[in-house]
Amino acid sequence: MRKTVFGMALLALVASPAAALAASTDVVFWGGLNVDSTSGCTNWNPDKQDFWGTYWVPVAGSTNGPDSVLNLLNRSGGGEGFQLNNGVFTTTFKNVDAVHVFTRIGNYAAQIKIKSQVPAIIATTTPKVAISGSIKGFDNTATCVVNFSASLIRQLNP
Repeated sequence: MRKTVFGMALLALVASPAAALAASTDVVFWGGLNVDSTSGCTNWNPDKQDFWGTYWVPVAGSTNGPDSVLNLLNRSGGGEGFQLNNGVFTTTFKNVDAVHVFTRIGNYAAQIKIKSQVPAIIATTTPKVAISGSIKGFDNTATCVVNFSASLIRQLNP
């Protein structure tokens, strides 16, 4: 349990020092993400893996600030964090700052697009969200494309 809590805190801190200090007004969603399919993943293929600790911090109204964040934690205690500075994820791939945390910590470049989001507009009172999308360059492998779907609920105590 301590390892999991430490890993989650470390991932949040490394991905963005400001994200580790969420304000009480932030709209944060958490839940699970499933990898539906992959292509080009040579070092480690996360095909059909699940990430039980998924945090989605979209730009929501005026409360979350200008950055969009998607953090994924897997059962082994490792994770991937993605931040789009000054932007909203859309159906077009966008460059993000990415970080990998496991036996080593490393920053890398990746791209994310969100193919669908329900509801389409997120407000400070939105109770849940479902998203699907793709990540290019997953786990610092330029050719690795991960297609995912996630079901998330609003965290009441960010």
